[in-house]
Amino acid sequence: MLASYAAAGPTIFGGDVNRYDSCAPAGAWTSTDAAAEQLPGIQHVCGAGLVGQTLEIEGADYTDHDVMVVRARLSHR
Repeated sequence: MLASYAAAGPTIFGGDVNRYDSCAPAGAWTSTDAAAEQLPGIQHVCGAGLVGQTLEIEGADYTDHDVMVVRARLSHR
């Protein structure tokens, strides 16, 4: 499903996917919350048609995950 969206244009997907390996299509970038203090490594964000991605992990109370903050720019095709 992600590959079909990525083929159509810039795509970003993220969330608690409860897995340690990436489900991103070939050619997409992936970042995880591996540096998180709470349940590290099971939140992912992946994208295609985006560049310059950065990831910050922010601690969070009242939830079982830290917060992932992703910044990226559209790439020129």
